[in-house]
Amino acid sequence: MRTGRRVGLILILLLGGAGGCSRGPKVVTWRELVGRLADRGYICRIDQPAAQLLSSYDPSGGNEDFNHFVRIEGAGGVLGGAVRPSPGWVVLADLRGPGYLQRFWFTGAKSGDYGLRFFLDGERTPRLETTLKEWCGGLEYTRPPIGAYENYCWYSWMPVPFRKRLVVMVHASRLAEGRPDKLFYQINYARVPRGHTVESFTPRLPPQVRRAVDEVRRRWAEPVARRMQETGAETKEAVISVGPGREVSVLELDGPAIIRWLAVVPRLEAEEGIRPPARALRGLVLRIRWDGSEAPSVEAPLGDFFGILWRPVRYQSFYWGMTNGMLVSLLPMPFRELARISIENRLKEPATIHVKCAVRPVEDWDPGRGYLHAAWRKSGPGEVGLPHLVIEAAGRGRLAALVLGTASRDRSWWMLEGDELIQRDTESEPGWKGTGLEDYFNGGWYYQNALARPLQGIVFKAPFRTAQYRIHQADAVTFQKRIRMVFERGPDNASRGWFESMCFYYLDSPRESGGRICDGGECATPDDGLWNATLMSELLNYERLGDFGAAVQRIEDLLAAVPDFPFADVLRARAAAYRELMGRAECVPVLQKILRATSSGLARSQIKDFLWLRSSLSNALLGVYCNTRVRVFLDGKMLAEEEDARRMHFIRVTLTPGEHVVAVQAARHPYPDWVQVCLRTVEGDVGTGPSWRYRFQPEGDWADPDFDDSQWEAVGGTGVKGPPEAPYLWLEPNIFVGMQSGCVGLRPPVDWPPGAAYVVYRHRFLLTGGGPGDD
Repeated sequence: MRTGRRVGLILILLLGGAGGCSRGPKVVTWRELVGRLADRGYICRIDQPAAQLLSSYDPSGGNEDFNHFVRIEGAGGVLGGAVRPSPGWVVLADLRGPGYLQRFWFTGAKSGDYGLRFFLDGERTPRLETTLKEWCGGLEYTRPPIGAYENYCWYSWMPVPFRKRLVVMVHASRLAEGRPDKLFYQINYARVPRGHTVESFTPRLPPQVRRAVDEVRRRWAEPVARRMQETGAETKEAVISVGPGREVSVLELDGPAIIRWLAVVPRLEAEEGIRPPARALRGLVLRIRWDGSEAPSVEAPLGDFFGILWRPVRYQSFYWGMTNGMLVSLLPMPFRELARISIENRLKEPATIHVKCAVRPVEDWDPGRGYLHAAWRKSGPGEVGLPHLVIEAAGRGRLAALVLGTASRDRSWWMLEGDELIQRDTESEPGWKGTGLEDYFNGGWYYQNALARPLQGIVFKAPFRTAQYRIHQADAVTFQKRIRMVFERGPDNASRGWFESMCFYYLDSPRESGGRICDGGECATPDDGLWNATLMSELLNYERLGDFGAAVQRIEDLLAAVPDFPFADVLRARAAAYRELMGRAECVPVLQKILRATSSGLARSQIKDFLWLRSSLSNALLGVYCNTRVRVFLDGKMLAEEEDARRMHFIRVTLTPGEHVVAVQAARHPYPDWVQVCLRTVEGDVGTGPSWRYRFQPEGDWADPDFDDSQWEAVGGTGVKGPPEAPYLWLEPNIFVGMQSGCVGLRPPVDWPPGAAYVVYRHRFLLTGGGPGDD
């Protein structure tokens, strides 16, 4: 009896103990994954699962980085029980769980109507059946900027968690027809650690996920100044003077703590205004040392550290930007004992530096956070045959972000065909293989025009130079022992040009930056000989970024360096128009003064057009820019016939209130071809855009305002690159700000039919007296 009781007691204890101590796997929720997109404390965590890349990379190592799929119809399965594609469908990814998709990028499709299917957890029917344009910006939870179609690519940052398995397919019908499109794709994903699982994706958005999505959009949209309003942090600041050739310690901070943001305002004695002087961007060097280390872990030209290459430009990403002349970084900077911030002045003139930062103390050091490191590197045309080294570092850490500048001497964009390659830990070759430089930055096809988004952007584009950035926010590129990242110097590393990279990464302990800081002439902006030839392309992209001040500074710097520039008075008039838009001063008095003094026929003609436009509410100005033979009709009357890739032509027009119709006939022209039309009225600009309708060689009196174009298709898309588009480089300056940056160049969105000699574009608009009203 006693033995039985003892056995029973033991069984009860064992069973009870097993039940009481049993713990299921930790569940990573969909809401948590979405929330990481806007968690500024997440990017410094080095204890996260490593992001992997699945792409259409050419396995031969060549430049055919398209149509390399996981499976196509009839090719069998990579994993047991693989879902076989239906006819016309191909498999982009077949992943084992538990894990989550972090980023989706795709290009090459003729439209956004290509079907997209997500099969989850062994299901034989898709959990989500959608299209490219829906998944990348068209669904409730993927609306911009989480997903979008930009720079000729579809992308989405919406995470897709899967507990057992994820299969992603796209409908490539032309492949089955034997005339395949060139389809490029990249998918980033990660697997959760052992002992974890995930809450699988569902198309029906749970309320908590909807709230997380809304919060991401809200925080991404916050201006830099608002993000700097930290609670629980102490603001530290100092103003110092740094003489030529000297390095001065600015701040010393005690830990353990986190620098939540760092802001710098540089001033040179010879400069006025609030914008940082361009030469200060490279002439001043920022260094940060952690925990008493003599070697700086951050060592970078001042501008590059704050995401600005070559010239000051106001834009903001999720982690850096410029506001009111202040350079701001919001990358978190944890440190255990001590932070020392210093500035070196490599200029030949003294500089005054105002430094501010927000420091939040922490009670205990968290080994899951890393120390920020920043490595700057430059390589040039003399290094043909070698890739550009971005970073090579040892230790446990995480790649956080990259700012990259490129400039080619080959008079082409071919250098952008190089892939990024990332090799980590024990890999014998890079496990991360990209499909092209622009693809890494969520762009493609040599980009369209400048734009800045929370996690990626291209903030400078002019033939043949680019400046771009990408932030690895949710796609944590972590490593345990080492990392090496390079960009190919174009195919076969054969392009002659410059790469300048600013790599941000975190390590488990302070080490040297891993970069090679510039010295002397090496710091200079790459000179490909085209800076003056591409002036207007630069100004138009500053306008697209909303930074008229950058455009004014570019004009002033040019005229200071080249006082006898042939279009000097036109540029002075354009600068006056910028200043008026900035609220500084009315431009008419300045234009009248230039008009009285100028000997430039172009300046006189355009200033007179400008003043005439403002002299009556019924006056309008038509601008036409094209590289093919074009005829422009307004309400059935032909106003212009042009073919000139070098300049926009302007025609005076008188309008009355009511509905009007613009019709444009454009002759067939080989690629690259474009038509750009803008009608400036007192109520706003009416310019070529995606909503314009088109038809090849239509019948009937298509110029007549009563012509029925309801069956015509909309052009759609986002327009052409530029214009101008390479190989066309030169665009003659004019004084009419916004008439080209505010509208897009058009070309037919589909291939020209055999025998078609021209295409017609039409657009209706309404003048009401209360603002433009397009139908």
